[in-house]
Amino acid sequence: TVYLRLAPEGAMDAPGPLVLPKKMSDLFLKNTNNLKGWYMYKYMRYINYPHVQELRFDFYDKNQQYQGTASTTYWLP
Repeated sequence: TVYLRLAPEGAMDAPGPLVLPKKMSDLFLKNTNNLKGWYMYKYMRYINYPHVQELRFDFYDKNQQYQGTASTTYWLP
C-alpha cells in the first residue's frame, strides 16, 4: 500500500494521507518517477454531518487517460 501525503510538512490543517489506487501504487513502487507529470483532480462533497466532507481524487496520466480514483474523509477544524 502506498500513501500520498496531501499536506506539506508541519501543516496544522490537512486531510490525512490518501491510499493510492493499486495500479498507481505498483507503478510508484517500481520507480518513484513513474508518476511525474500525472494530473490529480480533487472533488469535495459535504456530508450531512457537521464539519465533515468527503474528498475524492481522480488520477490521470501524462496523456490525460484516467487511471483511478481514491477518496478519504476529512474533518474540518
